Amino acid sequence: MPFPLFDHADAIERIKAAVAAREPFSMIRVGDGEAVTLSIDDSAWLQDLDYLSSHWGAERVTLAAVKEVQLDLREALRNADLIGLRDDVVNATMPIELLDRPSAETAAYVRNEFPLRSNERQVLSDIGGRRLAMVNARMREREWAPHQQFCSAWIHWELLASGALDEILDAAPAVALLTSKPELGAVVRERFGVRVSVIPVPDKYVEVPMSAAHVPDRYRVIQRELDLEPGTLALVGAGIPGKAYCHWLKDRGCVALDIGSVTDAWVGKPSRPLVLASRFGVPGGNSVPDELRLGPGTPPTARRLTPRWKPERARP
Repeated sequence: MPFPLFDHADAIERIKAAVAAREPFSMIRVGDGEAVTLSIDDSAWLQDLDYLSSHWGAERVTLAAVKEVQLDLREALRNADLIGLRDDVVNATMPIELLDRPSAETAAYVRNEFPLRSNERQVLSDIGGRRLAMVNARMREREWAPHQQFCSAWIHWELLASGALDEILDAAPAVALLTSKPELGAVVRERFGVRVSVIPVPDKYVEVPMSAAHVPDRYRVIQRELDLEPGTLALVGAGIPGKAYCHWLKDRGCVALDIGSVTDAWVGKPSRPLVLASRFGVPGGNSVPDELRLGPGTPPTARRLTPRWKPERARP
């Protein structure tokens, strides 16, 4: 049965309503990193453990550490109100035994049968194709609660580009940022006139090797630091563990939004070149449009991209 995904505009209204009501709420997004984490078992491929290590900063993350995050991620999925998924992946038809075949064969099927973005299909590696197949398998095998709703995995970009995230921050009395970019605290405070608390998380280790290990070193410490007032808006950009943080924040009565790479765009880091190329028309995806950046003195009227990204579009 296909996943019924909200139109972008409807998803944004659902998020705005939760923020306005200050009701416990969790919006998380699922990609290949989450699917790899959910797929780990005692016969895990070393390439999958190495992949998670490159994110989390361990020399090689242990199975015990991955399984701890895995349990928390499963609980986060059970608890989430709005789940962002790639409809070009989760709504594709795929035989479940495909994951038992060699990566090259799995990836060939994904390239040929999944309605991927053309620029992604051209550069998709065999390992990357296998991970997308994991997303399909792990999401379709889950049992979802009746109240749970689905939207695009790129909903965070829709929030940013449409101006909705600015509107949410303009109206919020306080916000907590879970981010590897603590300098954003002062920028958000100045730009939106909002009280800001920052809970620092380690950056993606493969990109910032000097960053501390996220899992297991910082992971449980962050759980103890989420002592926020109920109703607080929490913007989470913390990779795979960020989904668990959204769950823990909702349990504390907060409104938790998984905004992921939006924090990169705010500081002008083009960490999602395929998105920047396919959805914003950036040649090579190697720069962030000024309208998406968040810097001191940026006028609010400059932070709209409606002509280039129409909120009603469900996917590229």
